[in-house]
Amino acid sequence: MAIMYLSIVGIPYILLPIRQLLYGFIAGTGHTKVILFSAMLASIVEIITILTLRNTNIENLVVLGIGILLWVLTEMVINAIYYFSKKWQKQVIQNHLN
Repeated sequence: MAIMYLSIVGIPYILLPIRQLLYGFIAGTGHTKVILFSAMLASIVEIITILTLRNTNIENLVVLGIGILLWVLTEMVINAIYYFSKKWQKQVIQNHLN
């Protein structure tokens, strides 16, 4: 059980530098609402996942690991979509021109 948990939770630790890079970039451009939105949505996904999987025969520790993994992936996907959409770039340029 512990090995399965660590193999699931190990993935978010590998993704941590990319997550921090996206966080820092988005926060540095002043778009903290995006970070708040992504964290809230990721938390909702994690809670729904844990509540759904706790009624199965999966060990509680593994369910927690899956919830953590989905939290990190949801947050990273939202932040990456925002970054690659270049919406942050248009707002920053407009703020500097005014």
